[in-house]
Amino acid sequence: MNTKIKQCKKREILVEHNALVSARHDMTAVEQNIFCMLVRHIEEKDSLEKHYFIRLRELEAAVGRKVNRMQVKKLAKQISERTCEITQENGNKHDVALISYLEYIRGAGTLEIGLSAAVRPYLFGLERRFTKYDFHMFMSLKSKYAKRMYKMLSQFKNTGIMRISVEELKHRLQLINPKTGVDKYGPWSTFVKQVLEVSKRELQQHTDISFVYIAKKTGRKFTDLEFKIKHMLVHLL
Repeated sequence: MNTKIKQCKKREILVEHNALVSARHDMTAVEQNIFCMLVRHIEEKDSLEKHYFIRLRELEAAVGRKVNRMQVKKLAKQISERTCEITQENGNKHDVALISYLEYIRGAGTLEIGLSAAVRPYLFGLERRFTKYDFHMFMSLKSKYAKRMYKMLSQFKNTGIMRISVEELKHRLQLINPKTGVDKYGPWSTFVKQVLEVSKRELQQHTDISFVYIAKKTGRKFTDLEFKIKHMLVHLL
């Protein structure tokens, strides 16, 4: 463990490959926050072996509230074992680890983290198929689904329309058990309440994006969603 903690350059606008934005995973809001904090610290010139230090006080400042430190320590181990399923342009799917190393430094209230080499190509050297999003807006969101929707909708904020099947959206959010086929939220009304409406409300309140959506049926089943996106240009002080 390297106990020498240095301040890192921080970016306000973050960039991810669209494949990472639309990857399948079920990271909690806290896990997504930790990964976002890591991405904010990384520079393209950094070596693969470099470790980054995230103070919990910095995390608290970013989310605007106290964090449960015991929960963070527990989730720190969990996120270090996380992978996300990425779909390549040729349709092939593969699991990508996000973190190569993670340790909670006792007494310092700090996470020491190494970025996985496998995920790095989805963060740097991007010439096309990438999404930009605002760090502070992302961190202000509380729901893990609102965080995912913010990134996905940011991909289409210039065109103003995102069309996606209900099945694909639930796949990305890992709501359907691939082995049993059981839907985490079951009835359509529950999915609307827990995912769509929560995301709609939080994005309206905390980000530069707002949206309305139209749910379309095939027969008696809702099968497709069309999101109409409004992007508001804001000046961050």
